[in-house]
Amino acid sequence: MYSFGAGNSTHFWKDKWLGTYTLKESFPSLYKLDVEKDCMVLDRLGGNIDAVFQGSWKRQLRKGKEARELTALKNVIDGFTLFLNLDTRLWRADASGIFSVRSLRILMVEHLGVHSPLRDFNWVSWVPVKINCFIWQVFINRIPVTKKLKEIGIPLVSVVCPMYNIDDEDVDHLFFHCSFASQIWKWFQDWSGLLMNCSGSGMELIKKLDELVQSKKRKKLKLALIYSVRLVNLEGS
Repeated sequence: MYSFGAGNSTHFWKDKWLGTYTLKESFPSLYKLDVEKDCMVLDRLGGNIDAVFQGSWKRQLRKGKEARELTALKNVIDGFTLFLNLDTRLWRADASGIFSVRSLRILMVEHLGVHSPLRDFNWVSWVPVKINCFIWQVFINRIPVTKKLKEIGIPLVSVVCPMYNIDDEDVDHLFFHCSFASQIWKWFQDWSGLLMNCSGSGMELIKKLDELVQSKKRKKLKLALIYSVRLVNLEGS
């Protein structure tokens, strides 16, 4: 959304800056004859605060429909006032008008509903972007573990975890239930003092963190460590 100012970034014909419809829709004959269809409001109103339309046509306008459209267009523009400040792009999802990842996340959650993985996923600025992106893939079950590959039709000899050949390799097994992963989580619990039950899913563990840690800063630290430990699990396996 734009905050209209001098008309420097608003298309004269193609943007809805003057009423419900674009001027292209309201005055199709004039639009077809304009030599520069991507012109800005500033180009056609001459840069004056008191707007005066200045057309630039491929040929001289004819009587009839073209002349009537020109008269109607000038009537619509008559009395319109430009501002000295430049046009500004506004972000509707935030009252400040400024884009933020947080406001986009809230908008997506509202759109996708209560079952969206975004509701429980926390983006942690204290770890590298690649770790956040990787954990997001874990949340939406997009890690190419053998069980997942089998489900999408890739032929495999076995979906059993190759490390101990006991359980099927899915996301929760790889990061929590595998003996190797369980040992890493035990070391982490002993060091952090944060008691976590890793018998469920990874999603449940992240949700549980909200109940275990009250301080926002401590919660962020714990999440950063948990995300990093998950990556260690993968690299170690």
